[in-house]
Amino acid sequence: MNIDYDIALVKLTGSIPINDSRVTVVKLPDIKKGSKWPPYNVQCAISGWGCPRDDGPEQGVARAVWMKTMRKQECINLLHNEFKWKPEMRFCARHYKGGGATCPVSFA
Repeated sequence: MNIDYDIALVKLTGSIPINDSRVTVVKLPDIKKGSKWPPYNVQCAISGWGCPRDDGPEQGVARAVWMKTMRKQECINLLHNEFKWKPEMRFCARHYKGGGATCPVSFA
């Protein structure tokens, strides 16, 4: 399985009305200005079709869990042997107090 650059952006030809409090605009970082992305310890939603338990099967319905972003070096230390970890292609998030995680197959 290849999960390199497991992210997508869609360029729209027009605007979408945002009239739902659960939907918001996300500003992309300006790499030319030296923005560090993602910032450390910021809450983010990780979504995918992963399993709800460590030993559970993958789900047929997309789910989400709230986590906080980690420092690149922390990811490297934790995951250096998993998924042929490539920090230049991914960012890492974890739930520090338990209660949420992602399956390896939907790892973000």
